[in-house]
Amino acid sequence: MAGFGECLQRELIEPLPDLLLRYRQLLTLWPTPLTSAMPIHLELQNLRLEGWLSGLHQRADGGVLSVTTIPNSIGSIKSRKWHRLTKPWVNHLVACASGVSLTTALVASDDSLLLAPMEQAQALGILGDLLLAWKTGMRQPLPIAVKTAFAWLSQTDPLKAEAAARKAYDGDGQNSEGERRESPALTRQFKDYDALTADESFPGWCDALYRPLLQAPWRSLNSEDSRA
Repeated sequence: MAGFGECLQRELIEPLPDLLLRYRQLLTLWPTPLTSAMPIHLELQNLRLEGWLSGLHQRADGGVLSVTTIPNSIGSIKSRKWHRLTKPWVNHLVACASGVSLTTALVASDDSLLLAPMEQAQALGILGDLLLAWKTGMRQPLPIAVKTAFAWLSQTDPLKAEAAARKAYDGDGQNSEGERRESPALTRQFKDYDALTADESFPGWCDALYRPLLQAPWRSLNSEDSRA
């Protein structure tokens, strides 16, 4: 791509030194890397969850850190790209539901987020709702889409929530084609926002699957730095 490629290369490399610095600063607080993956065994909703948590770091009090770095931005609190937090969130729930004192960190190009350990009972409750949704989704497609759900949840006024969700799913006809175009499965099953919300269960799935993530006490280290 010649000169265009060089410009793109600089754009991709520019945020990396700061991202790496913030990553290393976190590891100074959890200085001991765990050389072995931590096994997870959990039975909930008549399901057995088994797996491993790897890449963890530990501090003197026994608390552990799971840190994920991504080369993309996650936006400010008003424009947070919540869909990029779903995987760390589920890992956090599983660990805390298993009794692990886990702090989850997400280091992105524009900010670092921290989520403190959650009470085991609370994590079990939220994870139980996710597993119920998973079992339902194994029987039929759930009328839900992650970006559209967060667009709906981010508005308190019902009319604004409806408009934001519709735009997120269908697009605006000019600059965005909407979330439905990003997934052939969504396009096939729910051709537009009206089809997605036809059975009126969309708000309930938003609350069950994604509202706890939205309301979790994520700490923005950038915001803390700006107040200092």
